[in-house]
Amino acid sequence: MLKDIKNKLIVSCQALPNEPLHSSFIMGRMAMAAKMGGAAAIRAQGVEDINEIINVFLMRLHVLRGTLMRMAKKSANI
Repeated sequence: MLKDIKNKLIVSCQALPNEPLHSSFIMGRMAMAAKMGGAAAIRAQGVEDINEIINVFLMRLHVLRGTLMRMAKKSANI
């Protein structure tokens, strides 16, 4: 795993309780934006934030999987 992130961007998606962006919902979306921007890894704090980040990524993978399956079915019918 370390060789996969060596010399690559690691983005910290963390906010303390007294900061305006402190929200697991927001951290999940920030992590997705970081990944879309090329981050190789995400640094997060707290179980709630980590779970939300995982859920956002799984939700995105589920949507992508559904899209790919529809495309495959469509091309098989051609």
